Amino acid sequence: MNNSYIFEKPIGGLIGLTDFTDRWQITLDSHNKKQYRDTILNLLNYLDPDVIKKCGNKKCDEFNIPHGSIIINMKITDKDLEINAPFLSIPDKKVNALLRQLAEINFSVLFLTQIVLEEERLYFRIKVPLQLCEPYKLYDILYEICINADHYDDLFIEKFEAQRIYTPKFIRYGEKESKSFYDSFLVHIKESIDCLEYFREKRWFDIGVESGMISMMKIDYIFSPQGFLRTEIEKAMNDSYAKIPPAEKVENQLKFFKDFSTITFEKFSESIYKTEFLISVRRHASIPVIKKQLENYYYNAEKDIAAKGYLSAVIFLLYDIYNLYYRYLIPKNIEETLNQGLKNSSGKDWKTAADELFKAMSKVMNTQ
Repeated sequence: MNNSYIFEKPIGGLIGLTDFTDRWQITLDSHNKKQYRDTILNLLNYLDPDVIKKCGNKKCDEFNIPHGSIIINMKITDKDLEINAPFLSIPDKKVNALLRQLAEINFSVLFLTQIVLEEERLYFRIKVPLQLCEPYKLYDILYEICINADHYDDLFIEKFEAQRIYTPKFIRYGEKESKSFYDSFLVHIKESIDCLEYFREKRWFDIGVESGMISMMKIDYIFSPQGFLRTEIEKAMNDSYAKIPPAEKVENQLKFFKDFSTITFEKFSESIYKTEFLISVRRHASIPVIKKQLENYYYNAEKDIAAKGYLSAVIFLLYDIYNLYYRYLIPKNIEETLNQGLKNSSGKDWKTAADELFKAMSKVMNTQ
């Protein structure tokens, strides 16, 4: 293992945004001025500059916004903001088991909204007085609805035979394009297995665990998988944080990637698509948040480069970058800077890779 990890640009283009920091400040300013209706509209504009025009009425007081397999219905009255998101229809069988699960979710998972049952249909609902429509709270309300709807819809359909109320609009890639993605996917899987086996043989289990996580986050970044693949990656990532010996984690990661290596083209293609969404699973991150996220491994890598520990420096820097991509939406110019470092380091010897990645990371850390 003499060369660094290969880089590939994401198949759907850059995930970063251009000017969301300014749009967020506008949202905060409107709330500080007690312009509560404008706060709601500015928040929607912050999430998606096209959503008001595409999903709102002429008065801009009612919105029907698609997100995955739900529609988020929002209504602004003189006093309140009402949010009602049709979720699933309950089945004829297994009703009690489903309702027990819903009660658990309402009491232990949801903190701002609730799932309610009405005429054999489930809805996410909340009513908020306008003066309490603080931007951070509004964002968290919509995030809670969207992310939990995405998480539980397939689970309830498979486990309890629930049915969708709204059919999501999937944009599929062509067969030739999908085949190219699949071939590339298998290349990244092979690289992941080779790296983990190398670190296992060396008995460098701690660095092996981070290598496995780099590969998971890299695959998530490049292919933006949905459905089955996304769920499996999330589970494997969570397992990598478990309080078990690193050697056991490496074995678990190897099994994960070897299982992924047997996924058929048809199964892969089922999880590779685009869909309409309002809120990403990734949180928005400003420059100060990004720097805070990167600083620990950045300074560790700096020490390793000074001591000529180039391989470990590369692991530190790659983990930092892909972990940032996995958890956050960042400004597009920051993503472009980091991707240039990833491109320049792709497949290079450890020293060259460490130098290129550190150079890109330094530009970000020095951004004002």
